[in-house]
Amino acid sequence: MACRHNLVVVAALMVIACGPPSHLATADDVTQLAPSERREALASSLAELAANPRADDVRTELDRSKTWLAQAERLTSDDDEPERVQLLLDAVEAHLGSIKAHYARVRAEESYQALRQRVEEQ
Repeated sequence: MACRHNLVVVAALMVIACGPPSHLATADDVTQLAPSERREALASSLAELAANPRADDVRTELDRSKTWLAQAERLTSDDDEPERVQLLLDAVEAHLGSIKAHYARVRAEESYQALRQRVEEQ
C-alpha cells in the first residue's frame, strides 16, 4: 500500500513540475504587449504547440486558435474593433493554455505508467 501511495505522490510532483516550456510565451508576458505584438507571440506559441507529436489530439483547438488569430490580424489592421481583438486574443491564449495543460497531463500519465511498470517489475 505504501508503494502505491509513493507512486501517487511522484505522479503529483511530476504534474506540478510539468509547467509550460520556457521558450513558449506565458500569459503575463503576452498580456503586456500591444495587440499586434501579442498576436505574433501567440502565433509563435501556436506554431510550437502545433509541432508537438501529440498535436493530432488537439487539432480542433489548434485550428480554432489559428482561425481566431487570423480574425484578430484582420481586425488589428482595420483598427476599428480593439475590444473584439482583445477578446479573440484572450480566447486564443486560453486555448493555448488548455493545449499546454493537455500535453503536460499526457506526459505525466506516461511517466506515471512507466514508473508504475518499473515498480511492479521489482
